[in-house]
Amino acid sequence: MEFIIRDDDLSYFADPEHLESLYNGIWDKFPVCFSTIPKVYTKQLEVPIHKEHKKDFYYIYENKKLVEFLKKKIKEGKVKIWLHGFTHRDVDGVFDLERRDYDAVYSDLKKGKEILERTFDIKIDTLVPPHDRLSKEAVNAIEDLGIKTICRGFAPLPREIQWDNKTYIDSYYKIFIFWIRYGRGLRYPIWLNFGKHYEIFSYRIQHITRDNLDKILKLHNVKGGIFCVTMHYRAISLYQQEMLKYIIKKLELVK
Repeated sequence: MEFIIRDDDLSYFADPEHLESLYNGIWDKFPVCFSTIPKVYTKQLEVPIHKEHKKDFYYIYENKKLVEFLKKKIKEGKVKIWLHGFTHRDVDGVFDLERRDYDAVYSDLKKGKEILERTFDIKIDTLVPPHDRLSKEAVNAIEDLGIKTICRGFAPLPREIQWDNKTYIDSYYKIFIFWIRYGRGLRYPIWLNFGKHYEIFSYRIQHITRDNLDKILKLHNVKGGIFCVTMHYRAISLYQQEMLKYIIKKLELVK
């Protein structure tokens, strides 16, 4: 079983010292996959609300101290960078990658992907949609950009089904049968093939308890099994920190 720590909303405003205090000793055992916003919009809760911002948008590469810190951690194998939309901006209640305009989404994701690859000298192959929401057009744009994997909190919504793609329909059917058997509180335990990309589904750390953890570990402890937990570095509570440590101790017993 592979364990993935996914931390969302990393942006220009992340503080290296804060990240070190949260994950010191943890990313030595399991790398932290930061869902990174290339050009963060400052008028929403993904940025510090107690500070005044001179601009509406900040590029990740403008924070040179953060970039150098993360590049060092990447070389050490402690950090991975995933693409998290482009700006994380919500417009009229529509999320970044929930938009139906293929050309606009493709253009934004292309720019975001290039920014992260150029900034960190890496290849971006995994995307996390802001708010875990995607439109069918966004899925097509992701595939056309050659991004092979999507990680999100729940299965594709019916509006995303690619009816001309048999593999997509087969995977959606597998999820449906899984829901019938296990309920929607559990996640499909392995990567699912959607034809042109693969998907894995994650648990938010606040939804994991001592009572349900054993059931989750048993379900995901299979050949090819992946257990993914989502955190938010900017809002991690003491309970969530302790739960992450507890999960890691349980994983060490499962091995």
